[in-house]
Amino acid sequence: MCGERTRSTSAEFGRLWDEGAVGPRVSARKTVVPPQVGELTCDCDVLTVPGCDIRLVVYTVAAGSVDAEELEFLRVTSAP
Repeated sequence: MCGERTRSTSAEFGRLWDEGAVGPRVSARKTVVPPQVGELTCDCDVLTVPGCDIRLVVYTVAAGSVDAEELEFLRVTSAP
């Protein structure tokens, strides 16, 4: 889904995707508990590149969900 959208806007991304330059994606659902809002359920994706020790960990919440509202609350109230 996201890869297809990116593919349509970036020829280089499409080429790399087709070559399999992207490593496997590991996904999990995790719960974090910030004291200001309580439990937040996040999707956790770990992106890797074959032959490299670098890992990119991405946490997301479903758009329009209670978790998204609570995350936005944290963003606004935690701003410096």
